[in-house]
Amino acid sequence: QNSLAQSSHPAEAMTAVFASSVGDPGITDWLCRALALPEPMVSPTRFHNSVHNAPAGYWSIATGSLEPTTSLAAYDGTFSAGLLAAAVRGLADDQPAMLVAYDQPFLDPLSRCHQMTAAFSTAMILTPQKTSGSLLHCQLALAERDRQITTMETPELEDLRNGCPAARALPLLALLAAPADAEIVLEYLSETALVLLCSPC
Repeated sequence: QNSLAQSSHPAEAMTAVFASSVGDPGITDWLCRALALPEPMVSPTRFHNSVHNAPAGYWSIATGSLEPTTSLAAYDGTFSAGLLAAAVRGLADDQPAMLVAYDQPFLDPLSRCHQMTAAFSTAMILTPQKTSGSLLHCQLALAERDRQITTMETPELEDLRNGCPAARALPLLALLAAPADAEIVLEYLSETALVLLCSPC
C-alpha cells in the first residue's frame, strides 16, 4: 500500500509480479494433513487458495485490474527472479510494474523440507523511465555466482536476510532508504547471481 501511495500510477493499470518461494504454507500444511486422513476430505475453497497464483487473482479482483500478472517461485532466488521478471515486463510493455515478494515459514514437518526462520514481505514499483517518485536508477545484469553476495551489516538484519527468501530484498531496500551509488549482488540460480548497478535519481 505504501508503494502504491508513493506512486502516481493507478493500481488497476499496473502489471504485477508476485514472488513467493512457498506460497501459502498454512494451506499447504492443511491439505497434506487432510489427504493423510483415513477418509480424505479437501475443502474446495482451501484447495482454490492453495494454487500459487491465488494472491494475484485476489489482487486483480480487488483492484479491478485487467492487466497481466505473473506468479513465480525460485527457491532462495525467488526475490531476484521476481525483480528480473518485473523489470523485463515493465520494459517490454513500457509501463510500471509492481513487484510483491512474500514468504512465511512452513509448519512442522514440512519445515524440514524448506527451512525459514522468519516471515517477510515487501513491495516496490518499477518504472521504465524516471518519474517524480523515483528513488533509484538500476541496471540489472546476470553474472557468475562466484561474485560476493551483498549482505547486511547489522547481524539481526543479516539473520533475517538469510532466514527468508523474500528477505533477500533487504540490501536493495536499505539502498532505497538511503539512495547512493552502489553495486548489489543478489542470489539467483545455483550458478548465477543478479547484479544491480544503482545510482540515486
